[in-house]
Amino acid sequence: MEGTNASHRRPYQPLEQELVDCDKTNYGCEGGYMDYAFEWIINNGRIDTESDYPYTGVDGTCNTTKEERKIVTIDGYEDVAEEESALLCAVVNQPVSVGIDGSALDFQLYTGVS
Repeated sequence: MEGTNASHRRPYQPLEQELVDCDKTNYGCEGGYMDYAFEWIINNGRIDTESDYPYTGVDGTCNTTKEERKIVTIDGYEDVAEEESALLCAVVNQPVSVGIDGSALDFQLYTGVS
């Protein structure tokens, strides 16, 4: 979503905290699935920017009383087949989201580039 926003020459706006607090199909700060996040945004009709819903870095209570400005919306998404040619076709048309399973020991024990 942030990549699509940028491709339309709009300023970068992080979108994380509202998903952390409000998307109960995912796991807050423990992570989740982008498909579930996309579905939450579609069903909710929008997601707010960081200036409207500031990032705190902790699981919080969903703030349902804030102003809803519908800054970022999506109307759909598609999963890309697990083939290099399909990825190349997709990335020509729009930004592509990639999920990484961070539970592997390689990620858990990573301390940075040496």
